[in-house]
Amino acid sequence: MDILKKGIKMLSLELIYLIGTVVFLVFLNKLNHELIALKLNVFEILKYKDYLPIIYFAIACFLIVIGICLCFRRIRLIKKTKYEFDELMISILGVILVIICIPLIIHYIYIPILRAIIVVLGLTVGIAYSGVNGS
Repeated sequence: MDILKKGIKMLSLELIYLIGTVVFLVFLNKLNHELIALKLNVFEILKYKDYLPIIYFAIACFLIVIGICLCFRRIRLIKKTKYEFDELMISILGVILVIICIPLIIHYIYIPILRAIIVVLGLTVGIAYSGVNGS
């Protein structure tokens, strides 16, 4: 029981991140199913429910950045701190949990939201480029 308390105390930030990410992924998955079922074009996807997919994209980017920062922080602590074996394993578990979350966020945001954003950005750059070269 002591190791469980120690683990929760050591990984409190990572556990908050993990719970927040799982909740976000559940809502994102629901949104993805709605968007796919409606068969919208890329512009309609981005405008859906007052630009909700763009808000989800921003949250996903924020969670990815926070996850990367948590990983670097934990790795730096592992390098600098003299941990006992159980503390070291708990720290490594924290890094692994966060590393698992990051690709999951990318996977769930990719279809259809990120794909729509990439298409719109590509069209925007293409139109801007042709406008500059066409004049």
